[in-house]
Amino acid sequence: MNEAISIVCNWFDIKTLSSTSAGKKFKTNLYHMLNKYTQTPSEIKELMDSKKEEVEKIVDIIMNDICKLPNRYKSDVQSSILNMVEKYFSISFPNKSIFTKERDAYPLKLNATDNEDSKVEQTAALEEPLQSKAIFFDNKKMLQQSESCDGITFIVNRKNTLYCSKKFRVKILIKSDHCTIKFTEYTMEEDIINVLFSLIDTSRNCES
Repeated sequence: MNEAISIVCNWFDIKTLSSTSAGKKFKTNLYHMLNKYTQTPSEIKELMDSKKEEVEKIVDIIMNDICKLPNRYKSDVQSSILNMVEKYFSISFPNKSIFTKERDAYPLKLNATDNEDSKVEQTAALEEPLQSKAIFFDNKKMLQQSESCDGITFIVNRKNTLYCSKKFRVKILIKSDHCTIKFTEYTMEEDIINVLFSLIDTSRNCES
């Protein structure tokens, strides 16, 4: 396969990335795809906005009274507190459909490695959205800092449900300089194309 790719690239004068650069780019693109499908729902944003004043007070108490930190740590403390507030609003919200409605897909499982090579694996049981689980928020900051994912399993909405279930599972895995997309159940061509173009569009958005 590598020889065939090399021949075609020579024919059309196409330059490819090194294995290291390609793998890094795949992982970054996959992170952005995750980010696309785990935006904070408006219901949770409203709850967080309603407590904005209290959050600022907590940040000031930690910065000035408890830890007596220099000002350069404020944004880090603030993001940590906001992540914790979002976490508990999300996992306690009674209607879990807010994490899946009006979305073409949602993550069920993910694997990631941070800048210190610490590995993270998260899985939601019963095909519930990972974003509604505490473990997602426990590692959210690490994911944001590294902007990298090694693999994600998505539950994706089918384009045509006439002869099939409404959703299907797809696993996207990055190894070295390869990106593998695995459909673990029967998937119609239009759904396969939809997943492929969702990844391509995400890649283009990353480059723009």
